[in-house]
Amino acid sequence: YLLSTLVVLLLSSLFALPVFAENTNQYVYDPTYTLTDDEYYELNNKAYAISQQYECAVHFVITDDPTLNENNIQAYSEDLYLHSDALGYGADKDGFMLVVNVETRCYWLLAYGKFGNYALTDYGKEWLSERFVDNFSTNDWYGGMHDYLLGSEEALKQALNGKPIDIYEDVNTEDNQGLMN
Repeated sequence: YLLSTLVVLLLSSLFALPVFAENTNQYVYDPTYTLTDDEYYELNNKAYAISQQYECAVHFVITDDPTLNENNIQAYSEDLYLHSDALGYGADKDGFMLVVNVETRCYWLLAYGKFGNYALTDYGKEWLSERFVDNFSTNDWYGGMHDYLLGSEEALKQALNGKPIDIYEDVNTEDNQGLMN
């Protein structure tokens, strides 16, 4: 009896955690419950609308894993994107994804797929980051996510018009990660 009770408790706790489910319209992943339900649904609906309009998924992941920091968030983000069937748009998995750690205060922004990389160059990642980092540095996660979505929409719109946000001079863009102070 004790073993079956433990199994039921374990399974129920696993299903309580939100996860990216295959073939869903989930674009915001917040297992930390940093966003309110209303904020989550509003932002997820906006991300869905942008993703459908531009045929390039716009994702956002919030984590509070204390082991995830500026040294490993890139690998975590890339691994998550590459190994999830629910991320990206279409067969090429075109998309953007922003991963933010509310515990260690680091983030990573990536672009994937032919159109995703065209629309969000390294310079474009810096440009987009400037739109949300100020919100995140004051724990305004909703405001930062909203600004990320607006900036992503602008980047996709520019790319669709044949003018991705980019700079054609030498710019030091070795990485696109950051720490929020």
